[in-house]
Amino acid sequence: MPAVAQRLAAKADVVVENVAPGTAARLGMGWDDLHPLNLRLMYCALSGFGQTGPYSSRPALDILVQAMSGLMSVTGDPEGPPMKAGAPLGDVISGMMASYAILGALYAVQRDGEGRYIDVSMQASLLAALGSRMSQALHDGVAARRLGNENPMRVPSHVYLTSDGHWLTVQVNSQRHWAPFCRALQREDWIEDSRFATMRLRAENRELLNELVSAQFRDRSMSDWSQRLEGERVPFAPVLDYAEAVADAQIRHRGQILELDHPVSGPLRIVGPPWQMSGPQADSTAPPVLG
Repeated sequence: MPAVAQRLAAKADVVVENVAPGTAARLGMGWDDLHPLNLRLMYCALSGFGQTGPYSSRPALDILVQAMSGLMSVTGDPEGPPMKAGAPLGDVISGMMASYAILGALYAVQRDGEGRYIDVSMQASLLAALGSRMSQALHDGVAARRLGNENPMRVPSHVYLTSDGHWLTVQVNSQRHWAPFCRALQREDWIEDSRFATMRLRAENRELLNELVSAQFRDRSMSDWSQRLEGERVPFAPVLDYAEAVADAQIRHRGQILELDHPVSGPLRIVGPPWQMSGPQADSTAPPVLG
């Protein structure tokens, strides 16, 4: 096996390995083994916690890196336990981060001719993706708290049940959305209500306002609310399950669900790239078979 890997690496642009740290080297397929055979090689080692450090030998799973990145601490209801996200974000985001690093290295090698060794950690990748609420910990030493489906600064921002049993999510993202939101809900009286006049006051009175908004949404169907909210250009969306998401009109319009023919498995439906690009494009193909 090492001889086969070495022959492939000698003419490859990129090698990616996703085994426990030290395993590739023991098999004769590590960076020190392959780089001398191809000085322009991009070698990416993707692991749970990185190739060195106190946790490098630990086994890693998506739920573990969600826990250790802080993501679980802000996911779930305020009174409940920490929750993992419903999708394997640690797995997916670390793969994306690896691809970013590889593409940057491929660009660099065109300039200086030097290969790169890239060490990507799932934990570090998820930490890098947590967004603006991380600034509370970085600058103030304050840990963000769980808010369920709510937003710390914007109210209403929640999921609401309609009369026909569907869920929708709405966020009054700025002060300019407040009056249109009230008109859409046929509660123009809220516009002048001193308890809800500003974003700060709505945040202070979030419990009361959410009760009022929830009661209002229960009076009409999803279709009715969609028309009213869209008519006022209020940020909203239906909560779709996976089957509904892949059948969504906008996804169909963009042609993102691809139908491919696999030589072993037969017809496959997959989620295609999220981008559209001008110019010639490579055809999408089915996943390769082994060997």
